[in-house]
Amino acid sequence: MTLAQLEALLAERLGMGTSDTARVLRGALSLVAEGLAAGESVKLAGFGTFEVRERAPRRRKDPRNGRDIDVPARRHVVFRPARRVGEAVNRSAE
Repeated sequence: MTLAQLEALLAERLGMGTSDTARVLRGALSLVAEGLAAGESVKLAGFGTFEVRERAPRRRKDPRNGRDIDVPARRHVVFRPARRVGEAVNRSAE
């Protein structure tokens, strides 16, 4: 599902205009991104938790030429779904 599709479905479900729904949804996503950029975890009850984790620097092989390369430390976002989201995903796979 794309952001545009999500906006359209949300507008239909809430009975709001698509442009209003798009503004609200994009605003909410922007707040989530800002929180993550500040190093905070974002907990959405009943949906899941987004958090930032640190990856240590490491050495890897370059797949093109087999030489060792240094991969710098970096931060990445991890999502842990709430129990009901995980159960819903597993139910739909059956």
